[in-house]
Amino acid sequence: MSRNPPTDKNINVLEGIECPSCQSQGPFRMVIKIIGMVLADDDGWEDFSPDESEFLGPADCRDCGETFDAMCLDPIVPLSRSEIAPVAQAEA
Repeated sequence: MSRNPPTDKNINVLEGIECPSCQSQGPFRMVIKIIGMVLADDDGWEDFSPDESEFLGPADCRDCGETFDAMCLDPIVPLSRSEIAPVAQAEA
């Protein structure tokens, strides 16, 4: 059973991302790159403040085990009537 039913759409970090196999909204195990500021010294760093992040590579769905490329999933954006009308007139 999915931890987040398909009716619960992601609205934050995972907006537009769902498993193409089971439509789970996550969680997903994935590689990310995070860029930010740290206080660094010879022993390492602390006080990490992330400024931006980026998904890199595939994501693994925890619910069904499917591996998919989260960056290739384009959310479907419905067109408005004003966007459809000129196309329909041009094709007629």
